[in-house]
This record gives sequence, C-alpha cells and structure tokens, in this order.
Amino acid sequence: MEQELKDKITTIVSNYTPIDNGDPNTIDVLHIAENLGNAPSLISLSKDEGYEVVECVEQIFYDAPYSCIRNLKAGELINELDNLLKCLNGKLPDDFADTEKLIASLSLWHGCLCMAKSTRIEDSGGQKYTSELRDEEYETLKQQWTEAEQHGNNWVKQGVSLSKTLISKREDPFVEEWIPKSSPYWE
Repeated sequence: MEQELKDKITTIVSNYTPIDNGDPNTIDVLHIAENLGNAPSLISLSKDEGYEVVECVEQIFYDAPYSCIRNLKAGELINELDNLLKCLNGKLPDDFADTEKLIASLSLWHGCLCMAKSTRIEDSGGQKYTSELRDEEYETLKQQWTEAEQHGNNWVKQGVSLSKTLISKREDPFVEEWIPKSSPYWE
C-alpha cells in the first residue's frame, strides 16, 4: 500500500463523526470510502462477482475479533485494508488503483448490507423489524446512494442491487414485499 493512501487512512481515522444511532460499522465503512477520494467508474459485475467483493469486506471486517471499526488505530485499519486489497485480487479490474478498489468494495458492501439488514425479520439484538423501521432505513439508504451518485460514486446503489443475492446465498429469512418496485434491489 502506498504511503499516500496510508496517510489518507490515518487522517480518516482521526475524523470520524459522532454517531447518534445506527450501526457504526456501516456508517464508518461509508465514511472511509467517501473520504479516500474519487470513486472509480462503475463497471458491470455479475451478481456473483459483486457478491464475492462484498464477501471480501465481510471477511476482513466482520469475521474479525473486534466489534467496531472506529476502535481500530490507524495502523490496525491500514493492515485490515491491506488484507482487503489482497482478498480483492482478481475480483476488481487490475487497472483500478488500490484507492479505487477500496472505495468500490466498501461502497458495494455498504449498499448491500444496509439493504439486506432492512429485509430481516429481526435485528441483531432480536428485536422485530417494523414497517416504520424498514421504511426509515430504506429512505436513509436511498439518500446515501443518491448523495454518493451526486459525487460520482454509483457503487453504493449497485451494492443495493446485490443484497438479494447475499440474502439468497446466506439463506436468511427475509421480508421484501415492502420494497418499492423502483428500488435497485429488484435489478
């Protein structure tokens, strides 16, 4: 990993915004992606290819011994992101710079996981999802992908379109009837 990228990551770690509610990991992953630089142009990935990219992020950050990304020191996050780059080898174009691979993968993961979470029967704490909570989470995610698109990052929205594949492969119980027909979830 180049020193310039390491320096960006160090700066990002020192500038997390306080979180009132929500999953800090999904918020922080998007924060990292947004602050690394400009997103690469969107490429066409099959559902399985996109799923593999999402699973790389999942392996690195969620099969880890810590519970919150923002608790990692800069050097620890740099190591984790370097491991992510190794996992992504061959899954994104070789001509993408390391920064572009990180932005694309973290953005895909954010869109995919946030959408998939909204389809669950219960949250991770065992609380039943209500239609109000689903709608609220969806509107927040829609705002995030819209803002990302305005800054040239179409990867968050593409991540939403991968969530159905993630749910299917994990065989998680889900509720999808509430999702607007115009949602990228259905693409």
